[in-house]
Amino acid sequence: MNIFIDLGTSHFRAGTKEKGVLVNEPSVVAYRGSQVIVGTEANRMIGRIPRGIRLAYPVEDGIVKDLDAAVDTVKYIIGKCSPSKYLNRYNIVFSSPWKLTDVEKGALKEAASAGTSRRVEFVDASVAAALGAELPIEDPTGCMIVNLGGGTTEVSILSMGGVVHSRRQSVGGKTIDDEIVELLRKEYRFTIGQPSAERLKHLASAAPGEQAFEVSGRNLMTRLPGKRKVDEKLLQKSLESYVDTIQQLIVEALESCPPELIGDIVDRGIMLVGGGAHSQYILERMRQRIEIPVVSAESPDLCIIRGLMRYETGETKGRFGRLKQNVS
Repeated sequence: MNIFIDLGTSHFRAGTKEKGVLVNEPSVVAYRGSQVIVGTEANRMIGRIPRGIRLAYPVEDGIVKDLDAAVDTVKYIIGKCSPSKYLNRYNIVFSSPWKLTDVEKGALKEAASAGTSRRVEFVDASVAAALGAELPIEDPTGCMIVNLGGGTTEVSILSMGGVVHSRRQSVGGKTIDDEIVELLRKEYRFTIGQPSAERLKHLASAAPGEQAFEVSGRNLMTRLPGKRKVDEKLLQKSLESYVDTIQQLIVEALESCPPELIGDIVDRGIMLVGGGAHSQYILERMRQRIEIPVVSAESPDLCIIRGLMRYETGETKGRFGRLKQNVS
């Protein structure tokens, strides 16, 4: 039995080829004494935790930062995905960033080994995302995929089942949330929490137009709680800064791309995946800025986990075996 895991900065997703995607929850762990709370329930505590509860985030910028939280997250995933009769009889397949270091692989392996898995394997996240988006990466032509994650943004050029070139930066959806918090503090002297900032980001991303959104928080002048109308144009400053980053990464990737593949990318276009690809604002701005067709994948946040399972189910006919890196 194989359990497939996409351990992301903002969400972790997991499943099996038999049952599909079984877990899709926020990447956060809460500790209350000896009690461990993982995922959705822990996420509800953000901004509301009393003394005695500690929140931990297993992944930052696409890599494991808190090993204990990662171990507890993997144990939680295994419990959700694996019936008790299969304990000690499964393998774990992780998605991994391009050029994941041995130290980073070791951290993931240690997290999985705590759940007593038999073997840990890695599949490049860009390859998995491309498979999940149903791009023909096995062909001798070029494809470009842009993964807009919670902690990182990665632009990859793929051909013949492998990554030709990749550019990655530690900027993502959580960066936008932080910028929105800072913008409201500076412009309105009003402070809000991260969940409220994330909600504002989604509202501003959905359908660009002239509108304002109400949010609850604290007035820094009076130091009292209250509500505030936030202009959409102010929120779009953070989104526009992120679009700048995406465009720069695409330009850098194309500059390093073999000329033969550039024509393929111009013809095929650029595929957006990851949670950020849900943003209609980002999609429209990318189309306006880049003279290459840009599209978002269907259910873009699930592309990596879908690709991992497609990789294993035989739909790829074994042509990507060299991309799976065993860690024994």
